Amino acid sequence: MQATPAKVAALCVVICVAVSCNREPEYELLNLDTDCLQVQIEPDGATADDDDSAGDDDDSAGDDDDSAGDDDDSQGSGAQITLMARPGWFANDVLGTAFVTPSSGPAGTRFLITVVLADNGAETGNPTEVVDLVAVRLDNGDLAVDEFPLELSPADPSRWTIELGAGGEPATASREDSLCIAVSAEIE
Repeated sequence: MQATPAKVAALCVVICVAVSCNREPEYELLNLDTDCLQVQIEPDGATADDDDSAGDDDDSAGDDDDSAGDDDDSQGSGAQITLMARPGWFANDVLGTAFVTPSSGPAGTRFLITVVLADNGAETGNPTEVVDLVAVRLDNGDLAVDEFPLELSPADPSRWTIELGAGGEPATASREDSLCIAVSAEIE
């Protein structure tokens, strides 16, 4: 069997297609790698309840706000950070906001991480149009360093979320976990 130029060209096309189909997408980070939230993991009752006011009707750690309309009895309120774009990517340096709720609790606590991208309404240079992936890199010291992709809301192209559980033994785990947010665009 003799190789003709047409057969060689066809073989090259097949090889190129096969190689490109197995390629994982590559992403470029759009925000600063210092965009991190901190979560405190402490055993139940480790934080002292020092509110002895007349409105405090419990002796537990956590929410001592007994005002009308306060139905949050979680161990820690939320925390938030502003996500800053790397220089030169957008006209506005603010890429969005990241939230974690609650910001503290014992091992086993479920933490909701939400990223809301800024929507400037423009067709070009709009974070909601450019971002292809939002992930959280969880560093909990001796346990592990893992990265988890957030899910894009089907109803809101600016909102990405994930719920993660804190590992460890609830009665003894004591550490500070770092949740670093990575906002990325696919390299084409």
